Amino acid sequence: MSEPRYGIWVPVGGNFGPLDTPDEPIDASYERTRSLVLEAERLGYVTTLVAQHLANPRSLDLEQLETWTACAALAEATESIEIIAAIKPLLFHPAVLAKMALGIDAISGGRFAINLISAWFRPEMVISLFLPMMNVIAILVNGCRLLEICGAVREWTSRVNISKSKI
Repeated sequence: MSEPRYGIWVPVGGNFGPLDTPDEPIDASYERTRSLVLEAERLGYVTTLVAQHLANPRSLDLEQLETWTACAALAEATESIEIIAAIKPLLFHPAVLAKMALGIDAISGGRFAINLISAWFRPEMVISLFLPMMNVIAILVNGCRLLEICGAVREWTSRVNISKSKI
C-alpha cells in the first residue's frame, strides 16, 4: 500500500485570518504565495493547488492572485512540487487553455496538472461580460461545456509534444 501524499492549497485570495484579526494584513501577493509553496516543498509536501477566481469570492474589494501567471512563476521557482491549477474552463477557449497548460508544464519539467471546475461565480461572470450565462440553464451549459473542453484539451495536448512546446 502506498503512503498518503500531502499538499497545500495556495491562499489565492489572501489569508483568511485577517478577516477576524485586523492586526494581520490580508496578503494575496505572489511573493507570499511563492514563500509558502517553497516552504511546503522544503517540508516534503508534494502538491499544491492554485484555485482560479477573477474576483475574490469573499469581497470584490479584496485582492485576488491570478492563477495562470502564478502557476507559471511557481513552476520556475520550485523544483519538485506538483502544481495544480483549478480552473474554470468556461472562461477560456480550449486551444488557449491547452496551450497555456502545455507551456507551464514545459516550464515545470512535467509537474503541472489542471483541475477543470464545472462551477461559476456570478460576480466573475459580470466582470467577464458573460451576462447571458447568469441563469439556471448556465449551470447545465457549463457542465456540457466542461465535457467538450475536456475532450478538446485532451486532444490538443496529445498532439503537441510537451518537450518541444514553444512558450
